[in-house]
Amino acid sequence: MNAEATVKKLLENDPEMSFDDMTRDWTNADWREFDAYTAKLPIVYLKGGWPYYMDSENVQLWPLRGSQRAYSFDGFDEFRAFMEEQGKGTGAEDVERHVYTPYQRPADPAPIPLEKKLAHEVFRSGNYVFLKMPQDETFIQREGIDMQHCLAVAHKDYCKRMVNAEIDLFSMTDLTTGLPVVDIEIALTRSSYGGPVKQPTVTQLRGMRNECPPKDAYLPAIAAFFESYGKDWKLTGIRSFDGRFDGEEFLRRWNAIKGSQS
Repeated sequence: MNAEATVKKLLENDPEMSFDDMTRDWTNADWREFDAYTAKLPIVYLKGGWPYYMDSENVQLWPLRGSQRAYSFDGFDEFRAFMEEQGKGTGAEDVERHVYTPYQRPADPAPIPLEKKLAHEVFRSGNYVFLKMPQDETFIQREGIDMQHCLAVAHKDYCKRMVNAEIDLFSMTDLTTGLPVVDIEIALTRSSYGGPVKQPTVTQLRGMRNECPPKDAYLPAIAAFFESYGKDWKLTGIRSFDGRFDGEEFLRRWNAIKGSQS
């Protein structure tokens, strides 16, 4: 039985069951199958800031945190209505694009002064500085708020993966404003959404509100960062949360720009 069928059958047994209860007796094989199933699914944030794997084909939602319940729907219309309700006030497209929406935000941590950010500088190009984000939930949360994306609500999850040496996070910050303009995830052993990697790999490369690729104006500095600091990183082959290959999107656009200038 394939992973989707296994997951669907589990939900049919008791769709109201919490994820912890549902998975309590799973074997290692069950978990491997579930990981294979969820590895390519996008993640959305429901009211309250809870992250869920979204399987629109099988109209299911699976929590990343075990105390939450899973959701199964009778059809796409019911599923869509549920997602629209989650996005009221901001638009369901915000929920589905995996971007920050106002109802998700907890009490804001204070903005971080540029001089404190510069303690984490690893590279500089023109008016932009690249920061290796610290293993600090507050720093990560503030980054997500400023960038209007999921770090605002998933800061604990990302920080845990950093502590476990699964990923590194980098912020490209504008020196003239002190604000971030691009965030980069490097998977060291396992990417947040695309599964395991054999070498450090660029798995997320996003501008404001998850713009991919980031604005053309940022690409020369990003290219210089990769060529110098990240020269051993791989940029291909791993999907991001929405199924896109962020490193490949960057390479495609950057090569187009360079080609037009030659």
